[in-house]
Amino acid sequence: SFSERVHNANSLLLGKVAQQHCYQDAQGNINTLNEILVDAWLKNPLNKTEVYVITAGGVLGSRAQVTYPAVQLQKGEEYFLMLEKDNHLSHDKAFRSAHPDKLQAFPFADAQGAWQYQDGKYHDALAEIALPEKILLEELNRMAGLVAKRPDGTPYIAREFSGRTTQTADVSSFSPNPTDAGTID
Repeated sequence: SFSERVHNANSLLLGKVAQQHCYQDAQGNINTLNEILVDAWLKNPLNKTEVYVITAGGVLGSRAQVTYPAVQLQKGEEYFLMLEKDNHLSHDKAFRSAHPDKLQAFPFADAQGAWQYQDGKYHDALAEIALPEKILLEELNRMAGLVAKRPDGTPYIAREFSGRTTQTADVSSFSPNPTDAGTID
């Protein structure tokens, strides 16, 4: 349940995927390391402006690994993330060596631990829940007493939901009319 994920995840945050790279872990699996620029910490704040989220699968050279079901974060997209503890087993060892203080963690409960922000709401794709940011933060406060703070410790102000969503235009006509379908010899 959402409540179990909130209470059992090590860290909760809001952030945006800035960079991604693939690597091979000690077990030979290909993973993607996603750099997340942190907008707000909700649980166990680290006062860091970026963290690194490990997702299973990726393309490394001429090899690819597709893991299903598994969360796949998209560069440039925003997420509400529930994370496990810092991972020292499946982490990117070369990156850890160069940046020993950087958190590398899997999403808690895999795909259930990453809610994508679209059309003014955070979407839990597997539970078909979609909440505006302000409602999500109010629910986290009610459920677990969590308060959103920026990495510098100042309060995070939730975005208001405008009620507008991305719309696609309806096709009402096309030209030439009439048009034949298929191939004509």
